[in-house]
Amino acid sequence: NNLGTDGSISVASLPNPVITSNYLVGTNLVFSGTGGAQGATYHVLSSTNVTTPLANWTPTYTNTFGVGGSFTVTNRIVPGTPVRFYLLNIP
Repeated sequence: NNLGTDGSISVASLPNPVITSNYLVGTNLVFSGTGGAQGATYHVLSSTNVTTPLANWTPTYTNTFGVGGSFTVTNRIVPGTPVRFYLLNIP
């Protein structure tokens, strides 16, 4: 915000986005949520091991938050992969 009469400024931060639903559509995992900054870029990273350092997670999807900070991501399920973890990353 603008400077106050006493020379102070205020800074507001947005809450972290949250996944509010996930479901299967054919051979795809679809998840969606809210809480992003409308128009801001986000990345989805994935890994088969949740303890893998973040720098080694695989980028799988990039998009921008929609109206009201909403997002929806569709990822193909890879047969033979026993588990895959997803992370929403905001640069």
